[in-house]
Amino acid sequence: MKGLTKMFVLMLTLTLGFCAIVPTVSAVDKGVRDGGEGIGMGKGRGPEMRREMRGDRWEKAHEKRVERLSEILSLSAEQKEKLSAILEDGRKELKTKREEMMKRAQSRREATDKKIEEILTEDQKVKFREHREEMRRKVSEKKGADADTAKPDKGSKKSAVPPKK
Repeated sequence: MKGLTKMFVLMLTLTLGFCAIVPTVSAVDKGVRDGGEGIGMGKGRGPEMRREMRGDRWEKAHEKRVERLSEILSLSAEQKEKLSAILEDGRKELKTKREEMMKRAQSRREATDKKIEEILTEDQKVKFREHREEMRRKVSEKKGADADTAKPDKGSKKSAVPPKK
């Protein structure tokens, strides 16, 4: 059973990686090939644009994949519809699995942080929480999001130690 789970995780990781790479490679290739500037410093429009484009980009990639397979395999209209539905179901399943995986990872991080805090003094806990928040801000900024919208630390306010007098 463990081998089967490892195989599933490996296949899921490879599939997600492939899904992430294909649109990126296509976008870069298209920008250069069609006489566009491609992607690079200052070419994007920030996180809002990325969020808007995700769905649109998937739609275009999905249509392209269906068309490409249809040409290669000489699919009938009915087969194209079924292929499109199969790909959509696969995408939804992967999205669900990815969300579950993210929740488990978050839960593990929280449990680890709790264990770390158990061995720290009160002053060290405050420093640890500040460090954790700073790291979250940096990650958020790196992703292009506004630092003010970074996910707040759930435990930092209710367990914060009042300053010494």
